[in-house]
Amino acid sequence: MECAIREAYEETGYHIKTGEILYIREFSDLDLGNHNLEIYLQGEVINGQLTTENIYGNGLDEQYIKEVAWLSENEVQHITVFPEIIKQSEFWKGNAGKGYTKYLGRDEG
Repeated sequence: MECAIREAYEETGYHIKTGEILYIREFSDLDLGNHNLEIYLQGEVINGQLTTENIYGNGLDEQYIKEVAWLSENEVQHITVFPEIIKQSEFWKGNAGKGYTKYLGRDEG
């Protein structure tokens, strides 16, 4: 949970309180030779300001993260997002309060 709190601050400028784990996703990045595990947590913003300033000088994030924003379910339909399930209504319903974590699967490539 501490890692999620740190990552949220670095990538958004927000200090957060974490909740339960909602989703887990695995994927391989063949270009970098990495196996990745993503964990999606329920969270609550405590304070802070939406910014990307904290990512500079902290590794590869500054190459990939160009802006941060709050988007609605409808707004994500018109942009490229990863994982693709973010565009599905199933993702937006979430598992909060249902007492289980949904495994989104493993993608190769």
